[in-house]
Amino acid sequence: MTEPSILVVDDERIVSLDIQGALSRLGYRVAGCAATGAEAVALAASSSPDLVLMDIRLAGDMDGTEAAVNIAHVRDVPVVFLTAYSDEDTMRRALGASPFGYLIKPFEDRELRGAIELALTKHAAERDLKRARRAAEEADHAKTAFLGTLSHELRTPMNGILGMAELLLLSDLDHDQRETVGHLKNCAQSFTGILNQLLDFSSLEAGVCDLGTQDFNLPEFIEGIAGSYRERAAQKKLEFVVSTTGLPHTVVGAPNLIRQSLEHLLDNALAYTAKGCVRVAASAEPASAPDSLMLCLCVADTGCGIAADLLPLIFESFTQGEDFMTRRLGGLGLGLAMCRKVAECLGGSVGVESTAGLGSTFTLRVPVQLKAHGGFETPRNPLAGVRVLVAEGQLAPASPLCQALALAGAQVLRACGGAAAANVLAEARVDAVVFTASLEGQTAAALTRVLRDRRTTAVSETPVLGVIASESELGRSRRLEAGMDDVLAQTADCNACVERLAELLARRSFVESRTTDRQGADAP
Repeated sequence: MTEPSILVVDDERIVSLDIQGALSRLGYRVAGCAATGAEAVALAASSSPDLVLMDIRLAGDMDGTEAAVNIAHVRDVPVVFLTAYSDEDTMRRALGASPFGYLIKPFEDRELRGAIELALTKHAAERDLKRARRAAEEADHAKTAFLGTLSHELRTPMNGILGMAELLLLSDLDHDQRETVGHLKNCAQSFTGILNQLLDFSSLEAGVCDLGTQDFNLPEFIEGIAGSYRERAAQKKLEFVVSTTGLPHTVVGAPNLIRQSLEHLLDNALAYTAKGCVRVAASAEPASAPDSLMLCLCVADTGCGIAADLLPLIFESFTQGEDFMTRRLGGLGLGLAMCRKVAECLGGSVGVESTAGLGSTFTLRVPVQLKAHGGFETPRNPLAGVRVLVAEGQLAPASPLCQALALAGAQVLRACGGAAAANVLAEARVDAVVFTASLEGQTAAALTRVLRDRRTTAVSETPVLGVIASESELGRSRRLEAGMDDVLAQTADCNACVERLAELLARRSFVESRTTDRQGADAP
């Protein structure tokens, strides 16, 4: 084993020679000697010593503490300070440079050896810790990338299965066939839900958080989410109570992320509650920012509760309240971890209070902004007589959305590929445009810009709706920047797309009527 090499820094030649002699007696190798701070920095960079013995008070413009800081910038090497002074000012300056040791002159050989060996051991431990932390971060990044890639690759064929199942359900089937296809669709939706959860989690882990900020009616929003859980609670004979008293109506926030988090909390509450009740209490508290509120969503249950030793871990990924060998319920153990990450992304928090055997109360707190404005009423037959261009990929099968739009009363113009879509926009009158997930994102964005720049026969204000593989994809923001009115995630159920398109058409009609009224008022 090679003996450690040590750089000696002292501006008194006799003291420097004495220290070098002591190092030789103790079996260390002298890497060099310096009399000033500048020389010490240069030698540390060139000779790569294992340790530096540094006098604090050096001649010249750079003393020992400054030299130690500069050495730390160029070389990862421990520094042990040597000084004949032990006053408070000297000690404070020395500690500010984070040394690995401190010796008061004069010292004996055994004291020098102890300080050197302790510094070398401490430095080696810190280096191993940094290496382990770096390896853990790289492994975590690799895991996140793997989950994202796996989710993307598996979801592509699953979307095809879902689309074919929906097409079958739109056709003439007898009772047994419809029931079989319905089971197929439900299984595929469950599998897609798992993939989406993995993809969303990997995106959050990578720091990608698409807020999707928009206006929404807060009481209706909470009631709408809770309403889908009433039937599940009734099936388990549980009392289900929702309180939204005192909430403001129209707010600005991230409804998709808030919905995702609240649904995770409700899923857990209903899954782990066998009797009693589940309560949802929504309230708003003043926030520090002007025109801002802190939305508080409390989900309380009378379920099995959480053991005290699991409470500190319950928001970690892949963690569940039951042992994996004996657990009765399924799930990835990502729901609460995603709640925490979403809350942090929104600038809020999530917490839990629980007693084993008595139930749990989860509280989600997220900021929202106040905004007062009127809504848009959707007519009963919003797509009757509406000409909708549905642009899809070149070789993509017909999207179930085409049939859903037709059933809603729309006249569907289907185009496969960007060139075909451009021809339709140039030659035909269209009232709305939908770009499906099979059309390349860059092509959809280019077509949107062409339409908005008035280079087609369509009106530049024509509603444009984009459909992408997932809400968390980075391509969503690029489509919106290109001029699309909204971008939705691809789902087997096309109702959301139809409803959103109807809202966009209603919004356009509202704006046009206001513009006409204003022009009429301004006319002489």
